[in-house]
Amino acid sequence: MNIGEVLNEITATQHRLAVLASLVEYIETFLPSDVDEAEVFFVEGPCLEPEVPTSIVEEILEKITTIQGEQFSHLEKLRKMETKDVKPKRSPRKRKPASKSSKS
Repeated sequence: MNIGEVLNEITATQHRLAVLASLVEYIETFLPSDVDEAEVFFVEGPCLEPEVPTSIVEEILEKITTIQGEQFSHLEKLRKMETKDVKPKRSPRKRKPASKSSKS
């Protein structure tokens, strides 16, 4: 990967993490807390019961946090790749043939 590709992937990963963080924040509104009562998550469609149980919300939240962890790891690898100290290869020195001094 060249530096441009690494920077583009870093940006894309940061965007993914931002979206995931927003999802977590939204989903957490459907979980009970010490301060507020949980909102009820309703779904439309062919479900027999439109109210989603808290256990399903927690399960989805766990999956999202797993994906977040993977993305954080990916971002760290990319950052190490970006900042890796690349030392230029040394070209072998060309030795000049020893000059013969003429003694007179």
